[in-house]
Amino acid sequence: MPKFCIIGEGRNSNRKRKRIYQAFDKATAVAMAESEETIVEQVSQLQNPSASPEQIAYAQSLGLTLPKDADRIDVVMSILLVLADEKHKVRAVYLTDINNEPWSPIIEPYKFQRSKEGIRLRCWVYEPKPVPDVVADYQTEGWHLYLVDDIESVVDTGESFIPREYNGSTTKELIVRIGAEGPDIQW
Repeated sequence: MPKFCIIGEGRNSNRKRKRIYQAFDKATAVAMAESEETIVEQVSQLQNPSASPEQIAYAQSLGLTLPKDADRIDVVMSILLVLADEKHKVRAVYLTDINNEPWSPIIEPYKFQRSKEGIRLRCWVYEPKPVPDVVADYQTEGWHLYLVDDIESVVDTGESFIPREYNGSTTKELIVRIGAEGPDIQW
């Protein structure tokens, strides 16, 4: 789905705004901005990043047929769909942790959901080993939603899973570790 950069100003605040919307077309993106009280001044369509030759080759090794100019998001979604159908755990690469550092959790793909920000993947995340120094609730074991745009690539872990039913609960845990002398906070 294309992304649009919309520049304008707040209808009530008169403050400059620049936001990115994911929509089926330009008119829908403008309508989304206007619904958030933005007076639209400029709209430009952004290009999705292209898939790397390695990503396309990996998708083809799974039996997928993709055009050479396929974008990364479409390739990642296609691979996730195939591996989820075959019930494989997946390593999702370059999701970021709370410090915005690269992070590669093992996930069990469940389903895709559309949201205002784009397409999200609902998945079961396995506890990372080793646990990062700073762990947020979206890094702990449990059900989570991730924007597919945030996933750089996915690979099969070689492990299978037994599909678990989503029950609407997520882990509500925060663990913060700050050095040897610092506090150790657990919720």
